[in-house]
Amino acid sequence: MKQISLALPLAVYLFTGCGGSTVVSSESSNLIRSVGKELHLVDFKDHYFVGESFDSTVRAVDEYGADISRQVVTEGTVDTSREGRYSVVYKLLDSRKNVIDSVEKEIVVSVNLKPVITLYGDQIYYLYLNHTFDEPGYEAMDTEEGDISSRVKISGNIDNTTEGTYYLSYQVSDSFGNQTTMQRIIRVIPPDDIRAEVLEPDSGDTSTVYHLWDYMVRPSNTNISYTVYRDNLKDHSQTNTIAHITEDISRISLPYTLRTLSYVHEDDNSVRINFEQDSDILKSVALKSEIHIGDVITATTPQDDTKSCKLSAHYDLIKLSDTNYSDVIKIVCGMEEAYFGKGEGIILLNEHLPQNNAFSIYGSGNNEDGLSEDVVLKTITQNVKVPLGENNLESMIQSHTDMLASDPYNLHGNAIKVGIVDEGAVRSTHRELTGRATNLTGEDIGISEHTTHVAGTIAAAGINEDARGYANQAEIEILSYTEDHMYFSYAIDALYQKGIYISNHSYGEDGNSKAGLYDQFAHLTDKLVENHHEILAIAAAGNDRGDEGYADYGIIKDFANAKNIITVGAVNYDGTLTSFSSTGPVKNGRIKPDIVAKGYMVMSLDTDSDDGYQYMSGTSMAAPAVTGAMVLLQEEYLKVNHEKMREDVAKAIVTNSAEDLGRTGPDYEYGFGLLNTLAAVKVIDSMKSSDTLVQMQKIAAEQKHIYDLHLDELTTFKTTLCWIDPVTDFVPTEALISDLDVTIVDENFQVVYPFSLDPEHPESVAVQNGFNRVDNVEQIVAKLPKGDYKVIVTVHKAGKAQQQYALVSSSALKNFTVDSSYSKINEFETKIYESVAQ
Repeated sequence: MKQISLALPLAVYLFTGCGGSTVVSSESSNLIRSVGKELHLVDFKDHYFVGESFDSTVRAVDEYGADISRQVVTEGTVDTSREGRYSVVYKLLDSRKNVIDSVEKEIVVSVNLKPVITLYGDQIYYLYLNHTFDEPGYEAMDTEEGDISSRVKISGNIDNTTEGTYYLSYQVSDSFGNQTTMQRIIRVIPPDDIRAEVLEPDSGDTSTVYHLWDYMVRPSNTNISYTVYRDNLKDHSQTNTIAHITEDISRISLPYTLRTLSYVHEDDNSVRINFEQDSDILKSVALKSEIHIGDVITATTPQDDTKSCKLSAHYDLIKLSDTNYSDVIKIVCGMEEAYFGKGEGIILLNEHLPQNNAFSIYGSGNNEDGLSEDVVLKTITQNVKVPLGENNLESMIQSHTDMLASDPYNLHGNAIKVGIVDEGAVRSTHRELTGRATNLTGEDIGISEHTTHVAGTIAAAGINEDARGYANQAEIEILSYTEDHMYFSYAIDALYQKGIYISNHSYGEDGNSKAGLYDQFAHLTDKLVENHHEILAIAAAGNDRGDEGYADYGIIKDFANAKNIITVGAVNYDGTLTSFSSTGPVKNGRIKPDIVAKGYMVMSLDTDSDDGYQYMSGTSMAAPAVTGAMVLLQEEYLKVNHEKMREDVAKAIVTNSAEDLGRTGPDYEYGFGLLNTLAAVKVIDSMKSSDTLVQMQKIAAEQKHIYDLHLDELTTFKTTLCWIDPVTDFVPTEALISDLDVTIVDENFQVVYPFSLDPEHPESVAVQNGFNRVDNVEQIVAKLPKGDYKVIVTVHKAGKAQQQYALVSSSALKNFTVDSSYSKINEFETKIYESVAQ
């Protein structure tokens, strides 16, 4: 610390404080006795930034305007090395050092904040080969200086002729020298290639059956077609305009390059069709009305062959998203493809280029050519959802759990015990639960509809097939939270003492006072799971969304905000979030819920009779779906590994296997997505081979764990890191005790980061522009070109000597190595990491 001194003729008085800049007071022998009696400070500076020097001198005048600066002494300490508020007293003295007047001022020292750069568009930008990069835009805002976007400097090169990953760096500095850098990842990829694959026809079916897919998507192991498509397959739900050209011809105007049509397929493999192409709005080029496979549709060869359209193929039958389309033709215009079903219009559009080819197709009504089919637009959108239905069985179908009941899996939860903590006893005599339900509650606890409904979703036998539970042979034991200390961690511990490791908790406290808070209940639950890693507790997120007194976000409460459990939100039959399902985040920004399942109008068991059934809605109905699924996962895990799953392993498998819903990446409404039990079981089965998708290791503070990842083609790669966070003393702010990091590094040492969310803007899409410092579940999703990569796990903060973790990936990781010389971040990586870290 630098000490300040003044050259004064008589005395120097020093006022010092702990860690503070020294304030100097002075007295002069040349004081004029006849001064005013009031002290007025002029041009006074009461705000400093950390790092500035505090100026103890002031300019002062009396009530007559005379300069009395030399009669003023200063008392107090201002520490400009750190933020704070400091009190300084300015005193006006006469020649005898008597205080005539004084003024107390507050001096504020604050940090000059770094500017914030906002990148518009996607942080990962996909650019087709030979296309021009179109900058989506950016903004730089500084708290002190406002909009400084004009100062942003962009660096980096993109070779749009070569497939690969490129990086643009956006850098800005404020006047105080604070610098911020953001990075946009540019992935140059080849054009999509939608292909048709021949499927085996049904017995006796002479039609040729094709299956549409593209090289980014693997064919499924069954003959059921895909419901997952490339990101660039467009949503065709826009309203279409129909303009009648003549009595017999209607023009369908769509907001896409390729338009709809009617046609007739002839025996000689030709198609009779009516077209016009609006290459020039003032000219309409007539197209041939009869064409064959391979023919150019345009009557004249255009100068730009990207506008040349050809009839590429004809299919008797195409199966797409479980729907058969007969008599389908494929038209290719440059790098764009569309599949048209007879009388259906576009059934699938693959658009590679932006609106560069104004291609219109006219459909004619009844005319001499016999084109009598009405033109009807029927399209498949990118995110086709299988309806969830309104009962347990259809909920299981939606989460792909029903397929686990038969070969080759045959999973039913046989002999596995599940704990249910709820408001009362279960109707154990119900025909769906006979012999498998035990009430651990006191005799005065009545039978509960809620408890019985929850129990049915988990374990109903399936006498009524629509009400079959997820684990229909599991044993259930029930505690009531209405008894003393039989809720949250207390109940989990009581079940654990009885050898029950999996438990469902569809309850919570009333009132919003704890909304979004990490409370003692969450803390005790985390501590219990830390001590017993095999405990799998599943909690309902709550039903407070939309209720008076609750915000739109941050309203989950009680132990549902614990770090080491699975919290479940509720979706409707179509995969949208229910109107009641409580949302995250936890106050510090941590993601909740973890996952979602069906929770609206679920048919399960009733208590009126031993064969009664009823509908209920709530996250109370979604949580037992996940609990039942966890029983099946545990059953398969025991078969493969002969030991119980750890909580972090279970959560990593479930979240990495989930189907992303809502905004891209995790969010505070759907968490990491929709339960997919079949995909999770397949991850467990991979542990039988050397190509396991699950890594379980312990990492020390000074280590870096490195895994090799090799991709043979452009692939969407997904990986999730999870760990059971240790527990110290209860801290309401609930920071991570252990903080691990997962990143992907390519051959040029460029880094892909995990998702992070902004609790200040909870509706924003997750970004991948730096480290995640709040979640003990970190996930990366990245579309990676063919090549070799490193998946790296490191320790930012060590909560214990060795931290266990689980790392689950969509592609196998190889050649695990440990770099024990690693200390924080190696020098060559530091530059890369910090170049994009805030």
